[in-house]
Amino acid sequence: MRRFVISLGAALLIAAPGAAQAPDRIATMEQILSNSILQPRFYAGMFGLFALIAGTLAVVGIYGGIAFAVSSRTREIGIRVALGASKFQVFRAIVGDMLLLAAVGIAAGVAGGAMLTRYLQQMLFELTPLDPAVFIAMPVVLASAVLGAALLSARPALTVAPLAALRHE
Repeated sequence: MRRFVISLGAALLIAAPGAAQAPDRIATMEQILSNSILQPRFYAGMFGLFALIAGTLAVVGIYGGIAFAVSSRTREIGIRVALGASKFQVFRAIVGDMLLLAAVGIAAGVAGGAMLTRYLQQMLFELTPLDPAVFIAMPVVLASAVLGAALLSARPALTVAPLAALRHE
């Protein structure tokens, strides 16, 4: 195709030397369209990369915060077990508290995200501002991270003997 257009331009110069100028930049419509959205596509890719990094940092931070919260409750766990609470009751209390905190945080994040979408609308490529996939997937991922961190942190805390937990601090 490119050769054809170049030869057409050369033929125009030969046929009418002053009437036409040979094209200096030849591209197909697909190339022109691709070049016109190159910069927005790059920004969207960078935005997605930073979102992935932010999500990873959020999950790691969630685990660290929950592990710290559970380890600081070791004395409370020991007292509950010493007073006769079953390990399941203590486990359920720990995981329930963490999920309640997560629900409040996720609700605030979804509300804040919904309010900020109008500012990001021009940067969205082939997405709606309130894309259901994003507003469903991220809370599910974060809630799963909280649940996993709570389960991983609560199990070792429950294996501590009550007397050792009371001597912990």
